[in-house]
Amino acid sequence: MKNRVRVAAVQMGVRWLDPEANAARMGEAMEKIKAQGGADLVVFPELANSGYLKGRESKDFAHFSRQYVAVAEKIPGPFTEALCQLARKYGAYIVSGLLEAHPQVTGTLYNSAILISPAGQVVGLHHKAHIPAEEKHYFYPGNTAEVFATDLGNIGMMVCADNSFPEPARVLSLKGAEIICVPYNRPQGLYPDPDQIYRLISCRACENSNFFVAVNRVGSEDNVVFEGKSCICGPGGEILALSESDSEDLLCATLEA
Repeated sequence: MKNRVRVAAVQMGVRWLDPEANAARMGEAMEKIKAQGGADLVVFPELANSGYLKGRESKDFAHFSRQYVAVAEKIPGPFTEALCQLARKYGAYIVSGLLEAHPQVTGTLYNSAILISPAGQVVGLHHKAHIPAEEKHYFYPGNTAEVFATDLGNIGMMVCADNSFPEPARVLSLKGAEIICVPYNRPQGLYPDPDQIYRLISCRACENSNFFVAVNRVGSEDNVVFEGKSCICGPGGEILALSESDSEDLLCATLEA
């Protein structure tokens, strides 16, 4: 890994089914990061193009489903191209969650994380493997755990519930991951302990002796409120930066090899 890697975690709200507006908000975040000294790697939440589905489908399942499928995009597509432009403009790697349409099978969706290089190229893709609750109605589970070599170091990705189990992070680490990025859409009230998310991220980092950048969204959709509490941890499980807020926040940390 590079001796010093400056990372930023963008804890943001996501506008429901509005990829263009969400890409614009991400551009505003990149400008703010630049004003604070810039970053080598910027991580955004899960499903940053579309918003989440929990709480939406119960009112009109068929109508919601049609809308959700319609906003999903193949890669490359308008949302990923917008992120590629941001990566080029700001000279940073970007990891973001997104609602992805299957490249061949109509109506089939992935809950994905994408890695984009400062050259504006898609260099990595992960499909969420652990699909909980309502997500099972929509997302096809992934079955790979890949690590992507970059000039910052070896980067692995997971999405939200993937990090609830020790095995995915361990597989990535055995494949050489030095930095693992985890976009989240984690709601409040998921566990009785409101600080459990910090311990979960810290534990995975310590188990595998690598860096973790976990970024949750904030805001609400229908009656679901997202808890924020994003966290960056070092290889000893130490917390390098955290948000104690369920509001928009920007975390920055320097990872030192």
